[in-house]
Amino acid sequence: MKTLILFLFSCVPFQCYAQSDNNYQTDNPQKTYVDSTIHECVSEYFNDSIMFGLSIGIVKEDLEFFYNYGSIDKEKSTLPTPITIYEIGSITKTFTGILLAQAVLDHKIKLENDIRDYLSEDYKNLEYNGVPIKIINLANHTAGLPEDIYADTLYKMKNPSMYDIMKVYEGDRGSIFSKGLQKVKLETEPGTRIHYSNTGIMLLGIILENVYGTSYSELLNKYITNPLKMPNTNIVFFESDTANYTKGYDKAGNIMPHIVFQIAGAAGGIKSTIQDMVQYVKANLAETNYTIKLSHEITAGTNENGIGLGWQISKNISGTKQLWHDGGEPGFSSYCLIVPSKKIGIICLINQRGRQMQLQNLSEKIILRIQ
Repeated sequence: MKTLILFLFSCVPFQCYAQSDNNYQTDNPQKTYVDSTIHECVSEYFNDSIMFGLSIGIVKEDLEFFYNYGSIDKEKSTLPTPITIYEIGSITKTFTGILLAQAVLDHKIKLENDIRDYLSEDYKNLEYNGVPIKIINLANHTAGLPEDIYADTLYKMKNPSMYDIMKVYEGDRGSIFSKGLQKVKLETEPGTRIHYSNTGIMLLGIILENVYGTSYSELLNKYITNPLKMPNTNIVFFESDTANYTKGYDKAGNIMPHIVFQIAGAAGGIKSTIQDMVQYVKANLAETNYTIKLSHEITAGTNENGIGLGWQISKNISGTKQLWHDGGEPGFSSYCLIVPSKKIGIICLINQRGRQMQLQNLSEKIILRIQ
């Protein structure tokens, strides 16, 4: 991670590649209290022998800090930079929540409406005892939908690799998803139980495309990435889209395929950089945009453990409200945490799967120590 106060130099990587005590390189100059705190925390949570590329962005008041550690390539020493591109996984869902809030503001969607009002197919199965799934249920994971919908062909495969799975979905624009959705049978009344569902957010993405008559990618650019000046943030559709960003690895250090499931865009298809994501953190901290503020309002659960429109919402050990989301892909992990009342937030990206809990612990400890 790299400690650079980039409030004047946000587009210029800080070239100070120091070797850390744990034998991984970093651009952290370790000169200030924030620098030292970040380095201590990174050393504590990432002290194993396999160290991949880790990037951290922090917003504190109006200041931006960037830190990079390790190498994004296992075969050679390549320190990440503020513009290294990662897959952010399910942090994408918070973007989708903001787009939903925009649709509400534009009078395109009503949160309490039956989702089938916005779908071209009947989906008579998407209700329980006559109670339909509402739009709000998709956004806060109370729809009762399964976590994921899989292609029928996958059930016939023995121990499919991630490459096998990618091949099944390659080029599919939603037919597999639609067929699977038609077979879903709800087991609980929508709105009564929180059950995390990629399926629900994917369906929400389809609905947003339907009501606006354009692609999720275009909506993302129009309402979020262009206004917030996030040029390297977008949906990955094809393998060719992955040529300009880093490899991803599993826990054993094997190279993993990039995610190019076109239907998965709204639930976890975004690629981005620490530099771009810091702008996203800043906008969510400010809460001056009504759509962002609406996405932060609790719609399910409690004040201690709730869900907004995409965002997970809880209280930290000091009782302060915080919003967060993590993300995991075959070769990437991510974590974003913001505390609006303290005007502080953090985003962590690493090109290795299965690191979400470490990133969460790292982020929470850093925020508590530097706020």
